[in-house]
Amino acid sequence: MGDVASALPVYQKILQLDPGNGWAQDCLGWSYFAKNDLPQAQAAFEKAVAANPQATLSRYRLAHTHRAQGHYQQAIETLQQIQKADPGETSVFYDTGVVYELMGDHQKARESFTRYRHAVETHEKKTLHEPDTQLALAAASARLGETDQARQMLHQAMAKAPQFHLEAAFVLSLLDEKKEAVEQLELAIQNGYTNYIWLKMHPDLLPLHGYPAFEQLMGKVIKT
Repeated sequence: MGDVASALPVYQKILQLDPGNGWAQDCLGWSYFAKNDLPQAQAAFEKAVAANPQATLSRYRLAHTHRAQGHYQQAIETLQQIQKADPGETSVFYDTGVVYELMGDHQKARESFTRYRHAVETHEKKTLHEPDTQLALAAASARLGETDQARQMLHQAMAKAPQFHLEAAFVLSLLDEKKEAVEQLELAIQNGYTNYIWLKMHPDLLPLHGYPAFEQLMGKVIKT
Protein backbone atom coordinates (compact mmCIF):
# COMPACT_ATOMS: atom_id res chain seq x y z
CA MET A 1 0.00 0.00 0.00
CA GLY A 2 3.03 2.26 0.02
CA ASP A 3 2.79 2.84 3.77
CA VAL A 4 6.50 2.42 4.46
CA ALA A 5 6.27 4.35 7.74
CA SER A 6 3.99 1.62 9.14
CA ALA A 7 5.80 -1.33 7.54
CA LEU A 8 9.33 -0.45 8.65
CA PRO A 9 8.86 -0.99 12.42
CA VAL A 10 7.11 -4.31 11.75
CA TYR A 11 10.12 -5.64 9.84
CA GLN A 12 12.45 -4.33 12.53
CA LYS A 13 10.42 -6.19 15.17
CA ILE A 14 10.52 -9.41 13.14
CA LEU A 15 14.31 -9.15 12.92
CA GLN A 16 14.59 -8.60 16.66
CA LEU A 17 12.80 -11.93 17.10
CA ASP A 18 14.45 -13.71 14.17
CA PRO A 19 17.70 -11.98 13.05
CA GLY A 20 18.33 -14.55 10.32
CA ASN A 21 15.02 -13.98 8.54
CA GLY A 22 16.11 -13.27 4.97
CA TRP A 23 12.62 -12.39 3.78
CA ALA A 24 12.28 -9.69 6.46
CA GLN A 25 15.72 -8.34 5.51
CA ASP A 26 14.61 -8.13 1.89
CA CYS A 27 11.45 -6.24 2.84
CA LEU A 28 13.52 -3.99 5.11
CA GLY A 29 15.72 -3.21 2.11
CA TRP A 30 12.66 -2.15 0.11
CA SER A 31 11.56 0.11 2.95
CA TYR A 32 14.93 1.83 3.28
CA PHE A 33 15.12 2.26 -0.49
CA ALA A 34 11.75 4.00 -0.41
CA LYS A 35 13.10 6.36 2.26
CA ASN A 36 16.19 7.10 0.12
CA ASP A 37 18.36 5.57 2.85
CA LEU A 38 20.42 3.63 0.34
CA PRO A 39 23.29 2.53 2.62
CA GLN A 40 20.74 0.94 4.98
CA ALA A 41 18.94 -0.62 2.00
CA GLN A 42 22.23 -2.05 0.77
CA ALA A 43 23.02 -3.52 4.19
CA ALA A 44 19.58 -5.13 4.38
CA PHE A 45 19.78 -6.65 0.90
CA GLU A 46 23.29 -7.95 1.66
CA LYS A 47 21.92 -9.69 4.75
CA ALA A 48 19.01 -11.07 2.72
CA VAL A 49 21.46 -12.57 0.24
CA ALA A 50 23.64 -13.94 3.03
CA ALA A 51 20.58 -15.57 4.63
CA ASN A 52 19.56 -17.14 1.32
CA PRO A 53 22.39 -17.26 -1.24
CA GLN A 54 19.95 -18.61 -3.86
CA ALA A 55 17.73 -15.51 -3.52
CA THR A 56 18.19 -14.20 -7.04
CA LEU A 57 15.64 -11.41 -6.55
CA SER A 58 17.47 -10.10 -3.49
CA ARG A 59 20.68 -10.01 -5.54
CA TYR A 60 18.92 -8.02 -8.24
CA ARG A 61 17.69 -5.55 -5.61
CA LEU A 62 21.19 -5.32 -4.16
CA ALA A 63 22.52 -4.56 -7.65
CA HIS A 64 19.88 -1.87 -8.15
CA THR A 65 20.83 -0.33 -4.81
CA HIS A 66 24.52 -0.31 -5.75
CA ARG A 67 23.59 1.31 -9.06
CA ALA A 68 21.44 3.94 -7.36
CA GLN A 69 24.41 4.91 -5.17
CA GLY A 70 26.80 5.11 -8.11
CA HIS A 71 28.62 1.96 -6.96
CA TYR A 72 28.78 0.71 -10.51
CA GLN A 73 31.54 -1.85 -10.19
CA GLN A 74 29.80 -3.46 -7.22
CA ALA A 75 26.58 -3.52 -9.22
CA ILE A 76 28.32 -5.28 -12.12
CA GLU A 77 29.88 -7.83 -9.76
CA THR A 78 26.51 -8.57 -8.14
CA LEU A 79 24.89 -9.06 -11.54
CA GLN A 80 27.71 -11.36 -12.58
CA GLN A 81 27.00 -13.46 -9.49
CA ILE A 82 23.39 -13.81 -10.65
CA GLN A 83 24.50 -14.87 -14.12
CA LYS A 84 26.91 -17.41 -12.65
CA ALA A 85 24.25 -18.84 -10.34
CA ASP A 86 21.57 -18.99 -13.05
CA PRO A 87 22.87 -18.88 -16.65
CA GLY A 88 19.27 -18.90 -17.86
CA GLU A 89 18.57 -15.46 -16.44
CA THR A 90 18.06 -12.98 -19.30
CA SER A 91 17.27 -9.82 -17.33
CA VAL A 92 20.80 -9.79 -15.97
CA PHE A 93 22.10 -8.79 -19.41
CA TYR A 94 19.71 -5.85 -19.56
CA ASP A 95 20.56 -4.61 -16.08
CA THR A 96 24.27 -5.00 -16.81
CA GLY A 97 23.79 -2.84 -19.90
CA VAL A 98 22.12 -0.17 -17.79
CA VAL A 99 25.08 -0.02 -15.42
CA TYR A 100 27.67 0.07 -18.22
CA GLU A 101 25.69 2.89 -19.82
CA LEU A 102 25.80 4.86 -16.58
CA MET A 103 29.53 4.18 -16.37
CA GLY A 104 29.95 5.69 -19.82
CA ASP A 105 31.11 2.42 -21.36
CA HIS A 106 28.75 2.55 -24.31
CA GLN A 107 30.38 -0.33 -26.17
CA LYS A 108 29.86 -2.79 -23.29
CA ALA A 109 26.38 -1.38 -22.74
CA ARG A 110 25.49 -2.02 -26.36
CA GLU A 111 26.93 -5.53 -26.19
CA SER A 112 24.85 -6.26 -23.09
CA PHE A 113 21.59 -4.90 -24.53
CA THR A 114 22.19 -6.79 -27.77
CA ARG A 115 22.84 -9.97 -25.81
CA TYR A 116 19.62 -9.41 -23.86
CA ARG A 117 17.61 -8.91 -27.04
CA HIS A 118 19.10 -12.03 -28.59
CA ALA A 119 18.30 -14.03 -25.44
CA VAL A 120 14.68 -12.85 -25.47
CA GLU A 121 14.30 -13.60 -29.18
CA THR A 122 15.83 -17.05 -28.65
CA HIS A 123 13.96 -18.09 -25.52
CA GLU A 124 10.65 -16.44 -26.38
CA LYS A 125 10.27 -17.54 -30.01
CA LYS A 126 6.67 -18.61 -29.46
CA THR A 127 5.71 -15.26 -27.92
CA LEU A 128 7.56 -12.78 -30.12
CA HIS A 129 4.29 -11.26 -31.30
CA GLU A 130 2.69 -11.15 -27.86
CA PRO A 131 2.46 -7.73 -26.18
CA ASP A 132 4.68 -8.40 -23.15
CA THR A 133 7.52 -9.73 -25.29
CA GLN A 134 7.12 -6.91 -27.79
CA LEU A 135 7.33 -4.35 -25.01
CA ALA A 136 10.47 -5.98 -23.58
CA LEU A 137 12.06 -5.86 -27.03
CA ALA A 138 10.87 -2.27 -27.49
CA ALA A 139 12.74 -1.28 -24.33
CA ALA A 140 15.89 -2.97 -25.63
CA SER A 141 15.52 -1.21 -28.97
CA ALA A 142 15.13 2.13 -27.20
CA ARG A 143 18.28 1.43 -25.20
CA LEU A 144 20.11 0.65 -28.44
CA GLY A 145 19.02 3.94 -29.98
CA GLU A 146 16.59 2.30 -32.39
CA THR A 147 13.80 4.71 -31.48
CA ASP A 148 11.64 4.23 -34.57
CA GLN A 149 11.60 0.47 -34.07
CA ALA A 150 10.89 0.92 -30.35
CA ARG A 151 7.90 3.18 -31.09
CA GLN A 152 6.57 0.79 -33.70
CA MET A 153 6.73 -2.17 -31.32
CA LEU A 154 5.20 -0.09 -28.54
CA HIS A 155 2.24 0.91 -30.71
CA GLN A 156 1.74 -2.65 -31.94
CA ALA A 157 1.75 -4.02 -28.41
CA MET A 158 -0.61 -1.38 -27.04
CA ALA A 159 -3.01 -1.91 -29.92
CA LYS A 160 -3.29 -5.54 -28.81
CA ALA A 161 -3.17 -4.98 -25.05
CA PRO A 162 -3.90 -1.39 -24.01
CA GLN A 163 -3.97 -2.53 -20.38
CA PHE A 164 -0.17 -2.97 -20.31
CA HIS A 165 0.25 0.50 -18.84
CA LEU A 166 3.32 -0.24 -16.72
CA GLU A 167 5.39 -1.77 -19.50
CA ALA A 168 4.36 1.03 -21.85
CA ALA A 169 5.54 3.57 -19.27
CA PHE A 170 8.99 1.97 -19.24
CA VAL A 171 9.35 2.32 -23.01
CA LEU A 172 7.92 5.84 -23.10
CA SER A 173 10.34 6.89 -20.37
CA LEU A 174 13.28 5.59 -22.41
CA LEU A 175 11.94 7.47 -25.44
CA ASP A 176 11.96 10.66 -23.32
CA GLU A 177 8.19 10.99 -23.58
CA LYS A 178 7.90 11.88 -19.91
CA LYS A 179 4.34 13.20 -19.81
CA GLU A 180 2.96 10.14 -21.57
CA ALA A 181 5.05 7.83 -19.36
CA VAL A 182 3.64 9.32 -16.17
CA GLU A 183 0.12 9.12 -17.58
CA GLN A 184 0.63 5.39 -18.16
CA LEU A 185 1.96 4.94 -14.62
CA GLU A 186 -1.11 6.70 -13.26
CA LEU A 187 -3.33 4.39 -15.29
CA ALA A 188 -1.44 1.35 -14.00
CA ILE A 189 -2.01 2.51 -10.42
CA GLN A 190 -5.67 3.28 -11.08
CA ASN A 191 -6.02 -0.27 -12.38
CA GLY A 192 -4.59 -1.81 -9.24
CA TYR A 193 -0.79 -1.73 -9.52
CA THR A 194 0.70 -1.27 -6.04
CA ASN A 195 4.44 -2.05 -6.19
CA TYR A 196 5.28 1.64 -5.87
CA ILE A 197 8.83 1.20 -4.61
CA TRP A 198 9.68 -0.78 -7.75
CA LEU A 199 8.73 2.31 -9.74
CA LYS A 200 11.29 4.24 -7.72
CA MET A 201 13.92 1.52 -8.24
CA HIS A 202 13.28 0.52 -11.86
CA PRO A 203 16.13 1.53 -14.20
CA ASP A 204 13.85 2.33 -17.14
CA LEU A 205 12.18 5.07 -15.11
CA LEU A 206 15.46 6.84 -14.31
CA PRO A 207 14.74 9.47 -17.01
CA LEU A 208 11.67 10.47 -14.96
CA HIS A 209 13.61 11.13 -11.77
CA GLY A 210 13.39 14.84 -11.07
CA TYR A 211 10.44 15.27 -13.43
CA PRO A 212 7.81 17.10 -11.35
CA ALA A 213 4.82 14.95 -12.31
CA PHE A 214 6.72 11.74 -11.50
CA GLU A 215 8.04 13.04 -8.20
CA GLN A 216 4.54 14.22 -7.28
CA LEU A 217 3.16 10.78 -8.06
CA MET A 218 5.82 9.05 -5.95
CA GLY A 219 5.15 11.43 -3.09
CA LYS A 220 1.47 10.61 -3.30
CA VAL A 221 1.75 6.82 -3.28
CA ILE A 222 4.79 6.25 -1.02
CA LYS A 223 4.35 7.33 2.60
CA THR A 224 7.70 7.39 4.41
